[in-house]
Amino acid sequence: MASGRVLLASLLFLAGSQMLVCGQNNKFSAEKVGWIRFLVTVNDTWNPDGCIATVATDPLVPNKKYNQSEKIMVGSCDQGPLVYTVTNAVGTTGKAGKMSVDLTFYSSVIEDASPPTCHIPWGGSYMSPRPNTDPRDDSPLPGCFTMESREGYHMTYYWFYLLDWGWA
Repeated sequence: MASGRVLLASLLFLAGSQMLVCGQNNKFSAEKVGWIRFLVTVNDTWNPDGCIATVATDPLVPNKKYNQSEKIMVGSCDQGPLVYTVTNAVGTTGKAGKMSVDLTFYSSVIEDASPPTCHIPWGGSYMSPRPNTDPRDDSPLPGCFTMESREGYHMTYYWFYLLDWGWA
């Protein structure tokens, strides 16, 4: 009977420990983001045949410098390093779930303008559809859209989505 109690106590301890470990990830904060995989779409209008491509990146670590990050290839449309930071939203330090992902894509296409940048508000999880909207207009992936001009004439359009992430 004593060994049964010890076994039960051990199982309860292990279950409680697992809940604590899993529960740590429920306190989403910028400091706990270990990596993010992005879904990147580029639409280059400068190409007479058109060029639209989408790629899922490998896991990228935050806070890397431009010259320390790997180049991503977006089909034959564009390439360059993608760097990003994750910060807690203003006034929420120590509070769970309010973060921002700020990214810069050092595009090989944009020659005479600043590289495309984007700001993604993020709660540390996928998004739920908004009530009273067409579900085709809502993505469960947090993301942003931006556009830049090549030589002041042709527009290049960029979509960035948080596809997957891991906690540190």
